[in-house]
Amino acid sequence: MRSSSGRSSSPRPWLSSVPPTGGPRRGCAACTSASARTTGRRPHQYLTHGRTTPSTPPTPVLNGSQHPSRSTCDYWPRSLRALATCCSPRQGLLGPKPCPLTRHFPSRPACRPCPLQRTTGAAGGSADRSACRRTSAARSLSQLRTEPVPCVPDPRPTSTRIFVLISTRPSLMDLTMHDMAQKQPWLSQTIGAALHLQGTAPALADLRAYVGGRLSLLPCLTHYLQGGGLRARWVHDPRPDLQPRIRERELVPGKDSLDAVLQDLLTQPLPASGPLWDLWLLHGHVAHQYTLCYRAHHSGQDGAAVINALHNLFGAVLPHAPTGTNPVAGPRACASTLRGMLAALAHNNIWNDPAHVLDDSRISTWASVPTRLLHDMGAARGGSGNDAFLATLATAVRTWTHSHWARGIGRPVPAVMMANLRRAHEAGHPGNLFAYATVPLPSHEPTHQARLDAVITATQGPKSPLRREATRTILDRTPTRLGRALADRLTTPSRAVVDTSYVAVRRPLHYQSDPVTHIQPFTWLPRNHPASVLACSYNGITTTHFLTNGALPEFHQLATHWEQAVSEAQVPGPRATPSPVGEQQETTARAATTPGPSTPRP
Repeated sequence: MRSSSGRSSSPRPWLSSVPPTGGPRRGCAACTSASARTTGRRPHQYLTHGRTTPSTPPTPVLNGSQHPSRSTCDYWPRSLRALATCCSPRQGLLGPKPCPLTRHFPSRPACRPCPLQRTTGAAGGSADRSACRRTSAARSLSQLRTEPVPCVPDPRPTSTRIFVLISTRPSLMDLTMHDMAQKQPWLSQTIGAALHLQGTAPALADLRAYVGGRLSLLPCLTHYLQGGGLRARWVHDPRPDLQPRIRERELVPGKDSLDAVLQDLLTQPLPASGPLWDLWLLHGHVAHQYTLCYRAHHSGQDGAAVINALHNLFGAVLPHAPTGTNPVAGPRACASTLRGMLAALAHNNIWNDPAHVLDDSRISTWASVPTRLLHDMGAARGGSGNDAFLATLATAVRTWTHSHWARGIGRPVPAVMMANLRRAHEAGHPGNLFAYATVPLPSHEPTHQARLDAVITATQGPKSPLRREATRTILDRTPTRLGRALADRLTTPSRAVVDTSYVAVRRPLHYQSDPVTHIQPFTWLPRNHPASVLACSYNGITTTHFLTNGALPEFHQLATHWEQAVSEAQVPGPRATPSPVGEQQETTARAATTPGPSTPRP
């Protein structure tokens, strides 16, 4: 069954599993017995119904992420549950209008009338095109919000189910990344991580079977954008071909061979069709060690989605989902955030030197430091490891500018950091739910403590839950073409910034009984930007990927300068600041003047 590009107020696609042939069209026992109630949350991703009701009362199960062989069923209110099954091939959707629930057109005529359209499928048959009595209720389906209810899994094998994608409009960032990839195919948007494991490399067939058994838990591995530019829509492929997506390379002995292969994979294209991701098994470079390199396209996954995929594939215990309700961003918070976003459009004229024009060449380097050094450094001044990372990065930029870039001396270097905008129920959703928050690198400050204090002050606003919710509200309501035009403006040399991101994997990862000892992340670099820096903390080591523009002289030495800055920075003394309660009040009072998240950028 094909899907149309109908609109919906929901920012994410949902799936429904319906029986492929005839039979009683009833929900599973847990859904049938559960009472419907609406809350302020959107339903989760899957709506699963069995063909028949089990004869014995079911036993509720835990979340499917804890039991990979089981699934979690989210339900609609009983009055609308029957509408979710009107898209089966047996009944079909007939007539010139799509189904008001799923926005699908029929793939072939059906012999029985659709309960929504009141039409028949036989050629030349009668068709009552009067308005369906349930149309108004169906149209409001996307506005209903329900809580997930534990449910017994569908007894049918996955291969016999038909998954119907309720087509919805992707987010602004999804369409921006997708359109940019089509218009700039030479610019790689590959992101991901290389997991270094201790043990014997598995057989390729075993690895494919392992990943294939977990596809139902990972919507980001079964969804991809299809269509031209800003008109693309989500497409669901429940069983992507794993032959071109899970591959292996046998390397020659030596660590240098692994580095060369990783550099090569950063430029290799992803699979041409279907979901844009792959997993490479690299082995032979060191005895009793191997590497799993996970790659994904940025239009289908952001950094949070990549981390969630790694947890679901190789995590023994999933991280706890955030709890609590999201704050409501009022007009004042949205106005303050919008002013900070528009301020990012100002020209800084640091990276538009006519003697060194930014081009599309890229140089990748990595550096690693103990996580404890960054954590202690930030905690001593009331900050975090991310604050210490940005402060030492400012020191590295200061070292480079004094040697090779006079335009950056004596002034802060504009930079942005990633702000995760996902809500609690959106942890596993595909796509991009993030924005960049403007955090200038205080490379003009003379001492390390002054740079660290300036970073801590600048990051207090973007860390505010209210500020993030205001950013999410603005992005959800920004017209797509306007957001795409702003992204083009932010990738001009006169407005270029340094892109930064910091992620932490706090749960141990493993494949079977082989532990992951080290994670080596990699990111992408937008057009006309000087550098993109991604730090990943795991197992006591923070590994940072520096992707720099090749047109800048000796800018690839930024990784070496950063390692030196971390080793030379002494743990500073505590800041002379008020108590934690006073700090919180000071942060709230300063929220209106602190630069907020910038306009969404790739």
